[in-house]
This record gives sequence, structure tokens and C-alpha cells, in this order.
Amino acid sequence: MVLRPPDSLIRDRPGLGRMAVGLALRYAHQELVTDEQLQAMGAALWRALDADAALERARAAAGLGVLPLVIESSEPAVL
Repeated sequence: MVLRPPDSLIRDRPGLGRMAVGLALRYAHQELVTDEQLQAMGAALWRALDADAALERARAAAGLGVLPLVIESSEPAVL
């Protein structure tokens, strides 16, 4: 499954960028990153991508197989 968010994603949703920077700094300073923090980031990103219907279609097509998920963008800030 390949998701292609708009290049303006971080500009339109600055909270995502702040959350990502916060997590990156915690990792860089070897601080504990909790499951709750990672889940909050993942949930915010998933809401921003608005890909629930696409995921359900891909999951149905994959069946019991592995469903790789790729986020593709030409905007480095999105990645």
C-alpha cells in the first residue's frame, strides 16, 4: 500500500511536525519514548492521511499476507 500525502501536509498540520521533532529529540537524547507517545504520533498521522478506506481495501486484497505500507512524498519534511 502506497500513500502519497500532499506536499503541504506538514504546513497544513503543523502539530505533526512538532510531534515528530519532539520524538526525534527524545531519541537523540536517549530518552525514553513510550508506546503512548508513538501511538499518539501514529494516530495523528493516520488521521491526517485520511486513508481508512484505502487501508480496508488493501487489507482485504492482502488477506493473510503481509501488507507493506509506504509513505511517498517529494517533500522531505513529510518523510
